[in-house]
Amino acid sequence: MMWGQRWLASLMRTFAVARWETSLYFQRPATYGLLLAIIGVAAWSFSWLLTLLARGGGLTLRFGDDPVVQFLGPNVFLIGTATLLTPLLTMSLVAEERRRGTWELLVGSAASRGEIVTGKWLAAWLQWSAILAPWWVYALLLRVWDGRVRWLWDWLPWPTAGVNADLGATLAAGLGWLAIGAVCMALGTCVSACSKSVAAAATLTLGAMCLLLLASLLPQALRLWRMSDAVPWLQPFAIWSHLEQFSQGRLPWRLGCGLMAATLGLLWLATVLSPLADHAVVRSDARAAFRVLRGSPLLLLGCIALAGSTRFAPLPFDMTTQRVHTLAPQTVNVLKSLENPVEVIFVSRSEPRTTGERAFQGAAQLLQDFLTLCRHHQPNLRVLTWDATESAEARQLQQQFPDVVPPCVVIRPIAMSASVDGTSRKPHVVLTARDIFASRNSAEPNRPSTIEFFGEQAVAAALLRLYSPRSHSVVYFLKGHGELSLEDRHENSHRGIGLVAARLEDSDCEPRSLVLGGMPVPLDADVVVIAGPEAPLAAEEIRELREYVRRKGQLVCLLDQVTDAQGKPIDSGVEQLLAEFEIQVGRDKIVSRTFAGPLQSSSPAIAARGEHPLLQGLPAAPITFYDARSVRMVRSLKRSGVEHFTPLTSYAAPDAWAETTLDATRPPEYQANQDLPGPVGMAVAAERRQGTELVPMLVVAGDSEFAANSAVSEPGGRAGLVFVLSAVNWLRARPETLGDIAPRRHEPYR
Repeated sequence: MMWGQRWLASLMRTFAVARWETSLYFQRPATYGLLLAIIGVAAWSFSWLLTLLARGGGLTLRFGDDPVVQFLGPNVFLIGTATLLTPLLTMSLVAEERRRGTWELLVGSAASRGEIVTGKWLAAWLQWSAILAPWWVYALLLRVWDGRVRWLWDWLPWPTAGVNADLGATLAAGLGWLAIGAVCMALGTCVSACSKSVAAAATLTLGAMCLLLLASLLPQALRLWRMSDAVPWLQPFAIWSHLEQFSQGRLPWRLGCGLMAATLGLLWLATVLSPLADHAVVRSDARAAFRVLRGSPLLLLGCIALAGSTRFAPLPFDMTTQRVHTLAPQTVNVLKSLENPVEVIFVSRSEPRTTGERAFQGAAQLLQDFLTLCRHHQPNLRVLTWDATESAEARQLQQQFPDVVPPCVVIRPIAMSASVDGTSRKPHVVLTARDIFASRNSAEPNRPSTIEFFGEQAVAAALLRLYSPRSHSVVYFLKGHGELSLEDRHENSHRGIGLVAARLEDSDCEPRSLVLGGMPVPLDADVVVIAGPEAPLAAEEIRELREYVRRKGQLVCLLDQVTDAQGKPIDSGVEQLLAEFEIQVGRDKIVSRTFAGPLQSSSPAIAARGEHPLLQGLPAAPITFYDARSVRMVRSLKRSGVEHFTPLTSYAAPDAWAETTLDATRPPEYQANQDLPGPVGMAVAAERRQGTELVPMLVVAGDSEFAANSAVSEPGGRAGLVFVLSAVNWLRARPETLGDIAPRRHEPYR
């Protein structure tokens, strides 16, 4: 209790000093002139931002080049303001007190030197925060209103919506400026505490800020001069480079702890050195020397604790709303599974000459930013840049591999044989600009295109091919009964599944077509996919599929509701096979109710949540099923050794039900004595029990159209693609590749 009371009393004295210093600051007439000047500089900077956005500068390849991000980042306006503002706010904190002779009275009061120094620093830091606030006021104003006006009822002016800037990046930039401001104010306080005149304090503080600015600029120059070994020595002092990480929407815990430790260390140093500027003589006896050097023990202990915590700080936290700096879980799993180092080599000319080389340069910038994120999870990832004409290594690489044609990116293992587990593998993977990003034309006139970054998908797929410890999987797609075509990869095709097959190839799978015709399923089949058969399978084919499943095969069944000319359901024969494993595919149609009434054509499938690996890989967004059938578990008295769970269900009743009366002449209507109330199962997964373990066996869904090319190529169709990929990868025991990696989209400002 005694320590708590002392701590509270110390805080009260510190706040009293800060309140007194703040009141003195606003009593000076020069303060208001400074505030007016800062507001003018902020308005000037904001006018440049508006001009850039009006000229179409709202779409950039890199997130760090975004105009709004740079407006709140280390730009010339903010850096110049901060460099001049630091000596103006701190030069008179202690030096002016000495000049007026009031410092001795303040030191002789009940407050200790540490409390006085901390209180004055707190007042300066609050003033710093208030003075730089106009930048964030302008940024929030731009998000609310873009400056245009629309007319309601042709006579009432009404503001339009604001710019869709990233709010998380704006907040992170504000936190970064607060952290940098704390260090700057602590530096100025320390200099003022050691100075005997205001002019000396201002000059020394300005010189120190210029040195910090130079330390932020030198690393770039040292890299150009090929002196990268000296960069780590300057990195701790490059505060404006640190601010760039905050302004891009990252919250680096390690850097934040380091800045706080520097702040407390400077305040402790100011407390220790201030008696020397007061003409205080340190006597030779040990007691007096210890009293002078100890300063404020809490400041010193806090500095040491924060400095030590930087070794245990977690990875930077991504504050952006679009998770720009967050890797997909599949990518993290692939990176963590790497045991050998990997090289990512950019082979291109240093000065692009053609349109293709300039396009690759933009793609390379995006990919390098992505690889920087990857290095946080996998330090063995090495990134190299070789000039295609001047580098001897680049010429040797082109001679060794004929498919290496600059400009390109080469991903290759450093120490790995050409065969893994007896399987021949490619020794390298080549990526071009079209593999990394694509530009989508906007449907709206006078609006820039949208850029989609596919580099994460391409790199993850390349690493899987090169470094996967397991052999690739063969996935057979049944054909001959009107199933979705494996060879059809046209985006608008309703009867093709080639786009799903292309994503499976990126996951180290080999899709093949399968025609049974009474022949057994090939022994190398890891998974067999039956996607939307329109004609019944022969009895011999059902028998071969039964034998395949019973000999520990895996099966994916996507079964549509097929009817004859009279509207009666036609079974494909797969339904009887699934019934042997306690799975019933209904002769019904799932109906979902909306505000407009029941809909027959489409029904949303909601993914279940749980700790099961398949459930964790499913998308959060609903999957749109078309004319879906119900899929249920049917328990029998005879134990079959099969465990089931339902990964997809419909909405609950009365918003969804399974209509058992398939009559196209009348609208669907729920009948409690005939129909199945929601939530209705729309997919079932089964596992066979082998001893104490459960082995994946079956995934059955009551629709196949959601996996067609026309569905998965739509903006909302990615959820269906993720379900199919997760099902196949779960069946082939590859949990690290469950789901799909979404492209990173760069959209222009609205």
